[in-house]
Amino acid sequence: MTGVLGLRTRELPHTQRLAKSKRATPIAFSSSGPDAKAAKDRKDRYGEFDIIGGDYKMNHLWLVSVPAEIPTDSKQLPKPEALTKGDQFSVGGFSWAPDGKRIAFSATRDPDLGSQDTEQLYVLDMADKHVRKLLEAGGPNSRPKWSPDGKEIAFVTAGGEPFFYYTNNRIAVVSAEVGPPRILTGAFDEHASLIDWGPDGIYFAAFQKTGAHVFRLDPATKAIRRISSPDQFHLPDASFTKDHRMMAGVGAAPNHFAEVLVSSTGDFTPKYLTDLASQYKAFQLGTR
Repeated sequence: MTGVLGLRTRELPHTQRLAKSKRATPIAFSSSGPDAKAAKDRKDRYGEFDIIGGDYKMNHLWLVSVPAEIPTDSKQLPKPEALTKGDQFSVGGFSWAPDGKRIAFSATRDPDLGSQDTEQLYVLDMADKHVRKLLEAGGPNSRPKWSPDGKEIAFVTAGGEPFFYYTNNRIAVVSAEVGPPRILTGAFDEHASLIDWGPDGIYFAAFQKTGAHVFRLDPATKAIRRISSPDQFHLPDASFTKDHRMMAGVGAAPNHFAEVLVSSTGDFTPKYLTDLASQYKAFQLGTR
C-alpha cells in the first residue's frame, strides 16, 4: 500500500489490559491502497504518468489486526481490511472513539489541493462499516477529536469563510449523534490548532507574536488557559499521557535550541530530555 498519511491505535480499557498480550491489537491507518488493475495495465503499457485533475487516488481508512506475537513468516502477516471505499471522498485526519466502536474522520471531495474547502466530518460505525456525514456546516472542517465520554467531537473549522486559507481557524464542538456545532474559540484572536481532548479540557496550540504555546480550553465556559511559558517560549505541539497530567513536546526558550521536553500540564516546568546545544559549544552563536 502507498500513501500512508497517519496511524492510530486503540488502547484497551484498563480492565482489559491483562488480557491484551493474548489479543490482536487493531490499528487504523489511512492509505490510497494498492493500484487498481487498470492503472497497473496502463503503467505496463505506457509507462508511469498522472493526469493532473483527473487521476485521483482516494485515501481511505484501513484496519489491520496485529497479533500479540508477530509471525516470522511474511506470508502469515495479517492482511489490511478496507473500512471505507469508493470515489466519493478522500480521507484526511481521523480518531478512534474512546470505546473503540466508532472512528471519526474528515474527508475532502478528492485529494486535490483545490478541494480543501470541501472537507467535512464523518463517523464510521465499526460494527457494520456504515459511514454517515456528521454535519453540513460551512468548512473546511477537520482534525476530529472525541470527548472522553464519546458523546461529542471537537474539530477545527473555518466556518465557511471564502478566504479561509489565510484566516484564523477556530475550534468547535458538535454532538456525535445530531445537532449544530458550537464555536468555542471565536474570541481567541489566533490560529487555533487542535491537539487533543482530555478529562480536564480541550488542548490546542497557537502562535502568539514570535512565541508558540499550548493552551487548555474549557468547553463548558470557553475559558482558555495558556499552559506553556514564558511569553517567548516556542512549543508548537505536544502529546499527553492518558490522564493528561503530563505532556511531551519539542520546545525552546529564547536563544536556545529546541529540545525534547516533558512537563506537568498543571505547572509548566520543562525537563529537557535532549541536549542538542552541546554539539555547538565550540561555535560562536547568534542571538535573537
